[in-house]
Amino acid sequence: MFDSRLKVLASFFVNSLAGVILDVLLFQLLSQAGVAPLYCNLVSAGVALTTTYFLVSKHTFGAQRNLFDMTVFVAWYSFSIFMFSLGIDYCSRRFGLMPILCKIGSLPFSFAVNFVFSRLFLGRAVQCQKK
Repeated sequence: MFDSRLKVLASFFVNSLAGVILDVLLFQLLSQAGVAPLYCNLVSAGVALTTTYFLVSKHTFGAQRNLFDMTVFVAWYSFSIFMFSLGIDYCSRRFGLMPILCKIGSLPFSFAVNFVFSRLFLGRAVQCQKK
Protein backbone atom coordinates (compact mmCIF):
# COMPACT_ATOMS: atom_id res chain seq x y z
CA MET A 1 0.00 0.00 0.00
CA PHE A 2 2.71 2.49 1.03
CA ASP A 3 4.85 1.40 -1.92
CA SER A 4 2.08 2.17 -4.43
CA ARG A 5 1.50 5.61 -2.87
CA LEU A 6 5.21 6.37 -3.10
CA LYS A 7 5.18 5.33 -6.77
CA VAL A 8 2.25 7.68 -7.45
CA LEU A 9 4.03 10.54 -5.68
CA ALA A 10 7.27 9.87 -7.60
CA SER A 11 5.40 9.64 -10.90
CA PHE A 12 3.57 12.90 -10.16
CA PHE A 13 6.91 14.55 -9.37
CA VAL A 14 8.62 13.33 -12.54
CA ASN A 15 5.68 14.16 -14.81
CA SER A 16 5.23 17.55 -13.19
CA LEU A 17 8.89 18.33 -13.69
CA ALA A 18 8.40 19.03 -17.41
CA GLY A 19 5.73 21.58 -16.56
CA VAL A 20 7.88 23.12 -13.83
CA ILE A 21 10.86 23.48 -16.17
CA LEU A 22 8.70 25.23 -18.76
CA ASP A 23 7.13 27.32 -16.03
CA VAL A 24 10.40 28.58 -14.52
CA LEU A 25 12.11 29.19 -17.86
CA LEU A 26 9.19 31.12 -19.29
CA PHE A 27 8.75 33.04 -16.03
CA GLN A 28 12.42 34.09 -16.09
CA LEU A 29 12.28 35.12 -19.76
CA LEU A 30 9.20 37.25 -19.19
CA SER A 31 10.64 38.70 -16.00
CA GLN A 32 13.86 39.69 -17.78
CA ALA A 33 11.72 41.34 -20.46
CA GLY A 34 10.27 43.60 -17.76
CA VAL A 35 6.88 41.94 -17.30
CA ALA A 36 5.45 42.24 -13.77
CA PRO A 37 5.80 39.07 -11.64
CA LEU A 38 2.01 38.64 -11.42
CA TYR A 39 1.69 38.42 -15.21
CA CYS A 40 4.87 36.39 -15.63
CA ASN A 41 3.45 33.73 -13.37
CA LEU A 42 -0.02 33.77 -14.93
CA VAL A 43 1.46 33.11 -18.38
CA SER A 44 4.22 30.69 -17.42
CA ALA A 45 2.03 28.66 -15.08
CA GLY A 46 -0.72 28.49 -17.70
CA VAL A 47 1.70 26.84 -20.12
CA ALA A 48 2.86 24.49 -17.38
CA LEU A 49 -0.76 23.66 -16.54
CA THR A 50 -1.49 22.30 -19.98
CA THR A 51 1.67 20.21 -20.05
CA THR A 52 1.07 18.90 -16.55
CA TYR A 53 -2.54 17.92 -17.21
CA PHE A 54 -1.69 15.75 -20.19
CA LEU A 55 1.30 14.09 -18.54
CA VAL A 56 -0.13 13.57 -15.06
CA SER A 57 -3.60 12.45 -16.11
CA LYS A 58 -2.18 9.74 -18.35
CA HIS A 59 1.13 8.67 -16.82
CA THR A 60 0.53 9.16 -13.10
CA PHE A 61 -3.12 8.33 -12.63
CA GLY A 62 -3.97 6.52 -15.87
CA ALA A 63 -7.15 8.54 -16.18
CA GLN A 64 -8.99 8.66 -19.45
CA ARG A 65 -9.17 12.27 -20.50
CA ASN A 66 -12.51 13.90 -21.08
CA LEU A 67 -13.81 17.44 -21.32
CA PHE A 68 -15.37 17.50 -17.84
CA ASP A 69 -12.22 16.31 -16.08
CA MET A 70 -10.03 18.70 -18.03
CA THR A 71 -12.40 21.60 -17.27
CA VAL A 72 -12.34 20.88 -13.53
CA PHE A 73 -8.57 20.36 -13.59
CA VAL A 74 -8.01 23.64 -15.46
CA ALA A 75 -10.44 25.51 -13.19
CA TRP A 76 -8.65 24.30 -10.04
CA TYR A 77 -5.19 24.97 -11.41
CA SER A 78 -6.27 28.39 -12.70
CA PHE A 79 -7.40 29.29 -9.19
CA SER A 80 -4.20 27.86 -7.73
CA ILE A 81 -2.05 29.69 -10.29
CA PHE A 82 -3.81 32.97 -9.58
CA MET A 83 -3.37 32.62 -5.81
CA PHE A 84 0.31 31.68 -6.11
CA SER A 85 0.81 34.52 -8.63
CA LEU A 86 -0.51 36.99 -6.06
CA GLY A 87 1.82 35.49 -3.46
CA ILE A 88 4.85 35.69 -5.74
CA ASP A 89 4.05 39.27 -6.68
CA TYR A 90 3.56 40.21 -3.00
CA CYS A 91 6.79 38.48 -1.95
CA SER A 92 8.78 40.25 -4.65
CA ARG A 93 7.36 43.69 -3.90
CA ARG A 94 7.19 43.44 -0.11
CA PHE A 95 10.62 41.96 0.50
CA GLY A 96 12.44 43.35 -2.55
CA LEU A 97 13.48 39.88 -3.67
CA MET A 98 14.12 38.89 -7.25
CA PRO A 99 10.85 37.54 -8.67
CA ILE A 100 12.48 34.26 -9.71
CA LEU A 101 13.49 33.60 -6.08
CA CYS A 102 9.90 34.07 -4.95
CA LYS A 103 8.75 31.81 -7.79
CA ILE A 104 11.20 29.06 -6.86
CA GLY A 105 10.29 29.43 -3.18
CA SER A 106 6.64 28.88 -4.02
CA LEU A 107 7.22 25.61 -5.89
CA PRO A 108 7.26 23.17 -2.94
CA PHE A 109 3.99 24.61 -1.63
CA SER A 110 2.42 24.63 -5.08
CA PHE A 111 3.55 21.05 -5.68
CA ALA A 112 2.04 19.85 -2.39
CA VAL A 113 -1.30 21.61 -2.85
CA ASN A 114 -1.67 20.51 -6.44
CA PHE A 115 -0.60 16.93 -5.73
CA VAL A 116 -3.34 16.60 -3.13
CA PHE A 117 -5.91 17.99 -5.56
CA SER A 118 -4.73 15.81 -8.45
CA ARG A 119 -4.63 12.69 -6.29
CA LEU A 120 -8.15 13.27 -5.03
CA PHE A 121 -9.65 14.37 -8.34
CA LEU A 122 -7.85 12.21 -10.90
CA GLY A 123 -7.76 9.28 -8.48
CA ARG A 124 -11.56 9.60 -8.30
CA ALA A 125 -11.75 9.62 -12.08
CA VAL A 126 -9.76 6.37 -12.26
CA GLN A 127 -11.98 4.73 -9.62
CA CYS A 128 -15.09 5.74 -11.60
CA GLN A 129 -13.59 4.33 -14.80
CA LYS A 130 -12.90 0.96 -13.13
CA LYS A 131 -16.56 0.52 -12.12
